Amino acid sequence: MAILGPRRDVEFDVDASDDLSTVRDDWAALEAVGRYTPFQSRAWLLPWYEIVAPQFGARPLFVRVRDRATGEPIMLLPLARRRDSGLTLVEFADLGVSDYHAPLFAPEMCELRSRGSALWVKVQEALRPADLFRFEKTPPLVGGLRNPLLDVARRRMNFSAWDVALPADRAAFDAGLADQSFLRELARKNRRIAGRGPVRFVEAVTQDERRRAFDALCEQRAARFAELGRDNILQRAPFRAFYEAVALSDGDRVARLFTLYVGEDIVGTIFGLGRGARFCMIMSTIGDDRWKSCSPGNVAMDRLISHLIDEGGGILDFTIGDEAYKRSFGAVERELSAGVLSLSWRGSPRLVADFARKAIQGRRDAAVGAAILRTR
Repeated sequence: MAILGPRRDVEFDVDASDDLSTVRDDWAALEAVGRYTPFQSRAWLLPWYEIVAPQFGARPLFVRVRDRATGEPIMLLPLARRRDSGLTLVEFADLGVSDYHAPLFAPEMCELRSRGSALWVKVQEALRPADLFRFEKTPPLVGGLRNPLLDVARRRMNFSAWDVALPADRAAFDAGLADQSFLRELARKNRRIAGRGPVRFVEAVTQDERRRAFDALCEQRAARFAELGRDNILQRAPFRAFYEAVALSDGDRVARLFTLYVGEDIVGTIFGLGRGARFCMIMSTIGDDRWKSCSPGNVAMDRLISHLIDEGGGILDFTIGDEAYKRSFGAVERELSAGVLSLSWRGSPRLVADFARKAIQGRRDAAVGAAILRTR
């Protein structure tokens, strides 16, 4: 066994830039060896900065932390700066599309834990001139390590994230479910949908397959949300263009699209982001009224679990929202945190109002989740 020497105290430098070219190498390095969620990947955010940000007057802002001795990147915050109600607001690149807020960071960030206060003071200095830095949907762990944002998070959100660990064997997964009657119900739904024709659950891989899957996703979501009387983000420019760019990219792909076929009809779709052994589900849709009695959404999820287990298991991350079906599939609740830091005297009165507004919105989100559950 090798004997490790004493850990070096890391000295760090912090700077900020609105120029992607200045952080491109750091971003690539942290994607290669660091911890981050798919919502901070270049495959997700570069289209966001190009397509979504300009429509809302949001400009890129990147804060990086480097090891002073080696020059190696320790942390990168991919952010955006925009005007909101007369204030200059700094936030994560999101505007309603990113389910998690977290930095990209090297494992060496753990060595800075005891100096978190000094680190975040420097980050705040780098963010100025601005009035507020706001973040939310902050998971406690990123890639198995503590999320550095927890050092400045001040409250728990009113909704959670949910995920389930998938073993390498489907029988082991089934045996671990608390509600065995749910498995029997899934079996009945699978038999019912199989009675309509040959059933296939496949990942869309080729460009033509991904195009058809994405178009089906948009069509089915539009019909479902019109029925519910809810706003559909895929019908608002520029969001459809953004999701389409991510889903159909031929470059560094992070999106995964799955389709449930009965015969030649797509009766369910699942869209999400994959990184390593984790799949983060973003959207799922079902076909029209002809298929409701077959519960194609649950059937597709059941098939997705088998598909991921066949790949070796890992984590199925249902991401944000407290819909009860997640618990039925064995998912475990993960708390989400939020925070807001004042960067100027103008931002201080906004802090109280911001917390109050977010608390109200959290209760509304929980109500929406319950409404979705009632209409699944």
